[in-house]
Amino acid sequence: MENLIAGIACVFTTSIHVWFGWKKYRQEDFTMCLIILLIIGFLLRLYAGTDFYLHEWDERYHALVAKNLITSPFKPVLYSYPILPYDYRDWSANHVWLHKQPFPLWCMALSMKIFGVNEIALRLPSIGLSTLSVLGTFLIGKHLFSVKTGILAAFLHAVHGLSIELTGGRTATDHVDVFFQGLIVFAVVFALYHAKTKNTGWLMLMSLCCGLAILTKWLPALIVLLLWAVLCWQYNTLTLREGVLYGALALLMIGAVVLPWQIWIHTRFPKEATWEQQLNLKHFFESIEGHGRPVYYYLNEIRIVYGEMIYLPLAWLIYIWAKKMRSAYWFLGVWIFVPLLFFSAATTKMPAYLQISAPAFFLLTAFSVRYGLAIRKKTRYPLLVIVLVAGLVVLPVRYLFERTKFFSTKERSPEWAEKLKELNRSLEPGKRYVLFGEERPIEAMFYCEELVAYPNTPNSAEIEDLESLGYTVILKDDKKSF
Repeated sequence: MENLIAGIACVFTTSIHVWFGWKKYRQEDFTMCLIILLIIGFLLRLYAGTDFYLHEWDERYHALVAKNLITSPFKPVLYSYPILPYDYRDWSANHVWLHKQPFPLWCMALSMKIFGVNEIALRLPSIGLSTLSVLGTFLIGKHLFSVKTGILAAFLHAVHGLSIELTGGRTATDHVDVFFQGLIVFAVVFALYHAKTKNTGWLMLMSLCCGLAILTKWLPALIVLLLWAVLCWQYNTLTLREGVLYGALALLMIGAVVLPWQIWIHTRFPKEATWEQQLNLKHFFESIEGHGRPVYYYLNEIRIVYGEMIYLPLAWLIYIWAKKMRSAYWFLGVWIFVPLLFFSAATTKMPAYLQISAPAFFLLTAFSVRYGLAIRKKTRYPLLVIVLVAGLVVLPVRYLFERTKFFSTKERSPEWAEKLKELNRSLEPGKRYVLFGEERPIEAMFYCEELVAYPNTPNSAEIEDLESLGYTVILKDDKKSF
């Protein structure tokens, strides 16, 4: 019931802001319209981010590692004190945790250090960056097309269901993909500014964002350099020699951001770092953890992520791509089709992998809507054009409701989470505890201090050994509650 009340309040408040935003758009007060869109994006992400429990995949793991980074920022660990033997290759139950790059985890750790170890503090960096990404999409649209196209693209970004779901940690890859998308968006903004002005400061900012994106989700972030090259070609501001020099400078700055961490982990944790590096390569050739999908997976998924009408703008983009070489269409085509082809070729596929191209989809949709409205009176079937244009906007909004589940009656503070928080309050400070038989050991270690938790039940000899080492053993069975 509490979710239903919060959902209704969020929909009501957001609807009022949408109405005011539309009014400002009609008045061509685009600055205020953009501010309203940022408020809308923030409200929707705040709503999704206020579940008072950790989500199963993958947020709980990111949360626990981020919590442990508060005290040891250069040693990412899942189990801080692995009492029982573990397999260092099992990222869901190991000690040193290098399954993801560190930048989002550092940001979450810093937030929890400031605001306390809780779910909202954990998600605040994602809520903030995801909201600011709406601004990034607007800036790209404004400079590539027009202010109105930028505003519409920003609206589509603000209400994008998958982006909001990821921000709340409700679906797999969660905050990592939020950071990845946000850093890519601003890297592209700075790439655009540099391509237009040749100002080295913008190149440095682009390289910083690209480097941090690599420290978020590895080498696919290098698409930024390809997009920068396309923009430089489009605006024709650099000679070939200048392009090579600026490109080399960008690579040096990206390396300065990325390499220290890679050297550190391969020196300090060589077997874990080598294993994760090999695992990254296996994603392309093997089905990892049952996430193998057919080659057409993403081509099918984009209708759910961006609305069923998205195929029309894509078809139009392919048609016009070859006709207007030095244009924004070429830029959008590279941003959309290079990741689409790359991730489609990979064997392992996850729904959010294509989020790297999400702003390009918003921009393409927004431009298609604006183009359709501009030509509707010149066509023989203006009503059909209006229906198609409306579908490009309405269908993504429909998926916002389906993904965000404003009107569900699920509990935002489930009983199991409250019991773990109650357990933490009952633990004596300074004592070391081991909890056995806990079906949610990762969540238990996030909520409880000085606690190591395992799902299995030990034998009497193991209990005696642990007690002799100074641990207090807590056994939980199906009937026991805290």
